[in-house]
Amino acid sequence: MRMRETVHAAPVGGYSFTPCCDRTMQELPRYDRISRLQHEVTCNKLSDEELWLLAGGSAGGSGQNTEQLMYEMAVSVRSLYGPGLSLQEAFQHVQTAVWELAPSRRPDECWPAALLVQITSRAGELAR
Repeated sequence: MRMRETVHAAPVGGYSFTPCCDRTMQELPRYDRISRLQHEVTCNKLSDEELWLLAGGSAGGSGQNTEQLMYEMAVSVRSLYGPGLSLQEAFQHVQTAVWELAPSRRPDECWPAALLVQITSRAGELAR
């Protein structure tokens, strides 16, 4: 399955969020691009696949990489709290949140998006 290339509108006016889908640069899919030229922008909203994932659907392929998910959550938590919180500390908070909210989940089991949001939120609470 070939994924279409998405070009997002670059944040303007000192804002951190893209005006097309209201996400930060860290939240954008890895291979998407950004542009300051409006005629190049192809993103107007979340894709059908992203809506599916946010609704709790599982990603296609060979399953999720739990360590990668936890690392990405730690990066998100650290970006919310700035340089006063190290990536290692953020990762430890994510590990604690996983232990609290999903202690019986297997590493190869797909985690719904709602659980990932809860874990990230809890890790943020622990970072305060």
